[in-house]
Amino acid sequence: MTDDTSETEELLRRAKAGDGGALAQLLLCYRLRLRQMIRLRLDRRLHGRIDPSDVLQETFLDLARRFPEYAEQATIPFFLWLRGLAGQRLIDVHRIRLRPRSRRAAGRRVYRALLLGIPVATGAARPTIGCAGLDPGKLASA
Repeated sequence: MTDDTSETEELLRRAKAGDGGALAQLLLCYRLRLRQMIRLRLDRRLHGRIDPSDVLQETFLDLARRFPEYAEQATIPFFLWLRGLAGQRLIDVHRIRLRPRSRRAAGRRVYRALLLGIPVATGAARPTIGCAGLDPGKLASA
């Protein structure tokens, strides 16, 4: 059905009019193609931890929130717009799940410093811990 543009256009028209069933039917039409795209573009380090269906489900939630934007001014075909949403969601997943360990460790050090009441400069590009007059063993043991 995804190749039948007249039927797709009819579903889009109904979805723009507020028919949730038509939007759900559109999603069913493109579900397999989107899932395959996500599976192919998902970083190999995440294959055991992230299921493409989860990313797809989050994409559908994004669609539900952002469909009125598309309905107001549809400048590109619906599938391309939907594929863009899936790509953005995949970028977010990669950004969150593949964050460098050094940044995670820095976050833990800052958290420990805050627990100990040590001033932390947060306006800098990298948070720095003000350790003047502090016993270095105190921070390491926290």
